[in-house]
Amino acid sequence: MATNACSRAVKGESLDTYFSTLPKKDFRIVMSDRECILVPKKGIGRYQCVVTHDGRTVTGAKTGFLD
Repeated sequence: MATNACSRAVKGESLDTYFSTLPKKDFRIVMSDRECILVPKKGIGRYQCVVTHDGRTVTGAKTGFLD
């Protein structure tokens, strides 16, 4: 799920557009000034997608694994 969320993040796309494509009920979303961390609700939080942004548009995304 985290990999899928990251693959949907297109550099230059608006954050609003990006979030409109995600099933928000499936993720815990933690927003900050420069990044957004998406953690799938299924599982124990080992996988995550970190989307970087400038406040309005996506600047990058990467999948992370905590172990």
